[in-house]
Amino acid sequence: GNDGDGVPEGEVIIGSYYGGPNVEILGTKHVSVLSKITSITNAHTSTDGSPIPTGSPTDLGVFKIAAAQQSNNLNGRNKVAINGLTLTVRSQNVQLNTSSFVLYNTADTNSTAGGAKFYTLDGQLITGPTVSGDFLVFFDNLLNSSTNIVIDAGMSATFALKATPIQTTNAIYSLQVSLEQFTNPAAAPFGPLGSHIQWLDKDSGNCQMFNWVDSPNTVVKSITFRN
Repeated sequence: GNDGDGVPEGEVIIGSYYGGPNVEILGTKHVSVLSKITSITNAHTSTDGSPIPTGSPTDLGVFKIAAAQQSNNLNGRNKVAINGLTLTVRSQNVQLNTSSFVLYNTADTNSTAGGAKFYTLDGQLITGPTVSGDFLVFFDNLLNSSTNIVIDAGMSATFALKATPIQTTNAIYSLQVSLEQFTNPAAAPFGPLGSHIQWLDKDSGNCQMFNWVDSPNTVVKSITFRN
């Protein structure tokens, strides 16, 4: 055994060149999953620099989420289920109707998730009929919505944030939606100031919730609307 006196006297020393008291050996955190998000990418069909069509519902940001191929068949094939998303909107001289914001799977445009909450970038709740500037759009409990948020193994799903721009208030305007704060496993729980994604690794019998994604991309930006 190690007597911890700092003098090597036959002890087998691991993780150090010198003798001394025993200390924990810490390494990179590893997590085992049965389903996994492999990528999140921009999937908007418009291009950067597109104008904002005011007065009608518009897809402001569109993101494709892909799930890894796997063959875990106990209790059915494991799937990815998106339960929460917080999307960042950065805009200049654009006003939007808060009651018009919905999230939906583009494979089923008739089923949408509403009930969005709005926050400033530092986490203060925004209330009122309109919103502008830089803000967060918060959707939670998506499992209880009518939107299809389940992604089969080896497949992908595309989700769009839709809202109605009321008006542009200046000759110069811009708007961009992004997904941020979603790659840190040590981040606070899902919420405006914590992680901006919550997903489940689930089959017909069990599920495990995660508030982060193993991704080299810390920010995913959709297109920029501008004049």
